[in-house]
Amino acid sequence: MKRAALLGIAAIVLGGLLGVLMMRDPGYVLAAYDGNVVETSLWFGLFILLGAYAGLRLLLFAAVRLVQGKGLFHAWRHNRRSQAAARQTAQGLLLLEQGDWMQAKNVLAGAAENVATPAVNFLGAAQAAHELGDAEERDAFLMRARQAEPAAKLSAALLETRLQMAAGEWRKALEALLQLRTEPPRNPLVARRLLQCHEALGNWPALTGLIPALRKVKDLDDETLDASERRAWRRRIEGAEGLDAWGQVPRKLRRSPDLVEAAALKMLAADDAGAAEALLRDALGRKWSGALVALYGCVRSPKPDKQMAAVQGWLRRRPDDGELLLAAGRVALMNADWAKAREFLEASLRVTDADPTIQAELGGLLLALGETRRGGELMRQAVGDLPDLPMPARAG
Repeated sequence: MKRAALLGIAAIVLGGLLGVLMMRDPGYVLAAYDGNVVETSLWFGLFILLGAYAGLRLLLFAAVRLVQGKGLFHAWRHNRRSQAAARQTAQGLLLLEQGDWMQAKNVLAGAAENVATPAVNFLGAAQAAHELGDAEERDAFLMRARQAEPAAKLSAALLETRLQMAAGEWRKALEALLQLRTEPPRNPLVARRLLQCHEALGNWPALTGLIPALRKVKDLDDETLDASERRAWRRRIEGAEGLDAWGQVPRKLRRSPDLVEAAALKMLAADDAGAAEALLRDALGRKWSGALVALYGCVRSPKPDKQMAAVQGWLRRRPDDGELLLAAGRVALMNADWAKAREFLEASLRVTDADPTIQAELGGLLLALGETRRGGELMRQAVGDLPDLPMPARAG
């Protein structure tokens, strides 16, 4: 209140002083331009200038508000479009989950231009195109995702490789993954897919060479890598490389039963039963394996007596091992020791719950020894139940 009163008093005083000045001397202003002359008092001229200034300020204010009004309108319209596009994107993603590929593709692609993250829309549209079987359109959407958002490059590449792998395009996926592997950031998903691609393509040498590097990648468990590495080395041994690959197997894997088995089979295929027997005997001395025991019993070593000695040594530690007893019976047959062969085979049959293979082995031995009744019974048991059909009468 005091301030308003003071301002009011000041205005009255200034107004009074101005009035006195105007009454004392109205002043004189002359303006001439291009032959035109305007004459007025000083005070009226000042009044006109003040009015012109106020009018100009008013015009400037109106112009600014008009421009601001258009900007607000554009902002409002853009916001409306963005909201509609966001709703369409959500609808498109739901359609994608529901398997409505065509509608999902159209909705997502149509809304892409008006959303803040168009790459999401293009990636979804790419997946829908893939499901529709259109690889060309799929790749086109993936390219648009990369162009729309450089930060989405990795996501687009990962989606691309996943879809390629799902379509069986293993070579394309492998090329893309090899490029991703050399670019930051390192992604464990790239490593897992590299494993899948190499296995699907049978790139066993590449896979065994890749494993050491993959062991440094986080989120890849050792068990998975170990299984992949053993599988790759086995395929190399079984393939054209054969025993050359066996010579390259890392020391820690040379005791792996499946790799020893593969190498022994290659030796047997090359008619080197002696090397196969020595390899299997050494492996079984280090680590016991039923599969290797079974294979050992099938090896016709040039020194069957030495083979028999190895089997009997193992039997002292494993007297009730059915697989080992079967192997012992077979090795005894190779040594022409029919009595021991029968003993081992019968013992194996007792502990393996009527295994058809052992029944057939023992039945064949008994038939050869002239025990036709029991031998024939074991052979019938090995074959299984036969239909009761008429048979010719016994001659004589």
